[in-house]
Amino acid sequence: PSAAGVNVCSPVNGSSVSSPVNVQAASTVTGTFARMEIWVDGVKKYTETTSTSFSTSLSLATGSHRFNIYAVNTAGTKWEKAVTTTVK
Repeated sequence: PSAAGVNVCSPVNGSSVSSPVNVQAASTVTGTFARMEIWVDGVKKYTETTSTSFSTSLSLATGSHRFNIYAVNTAGTKWEKAVTTTVK
């Protein structure tokens, strides 16, 4: 993103995908970058601490899942993007 925030490249909101799910996102933060996190259905699944972007695969059960992607700076400011995807 050109302004501070999170851009989720994959999965696309409302899409149907197979497991493992490829999750790709990028962020821009103000201040100093601390980490990015993926939470699926309220459970933290992945943390990235060295880059403002990531690509990872997550094995998930069939059904609808909510992905919350967070970017956090060292001051604790958090940016979030959420998408919902169905695993078929």
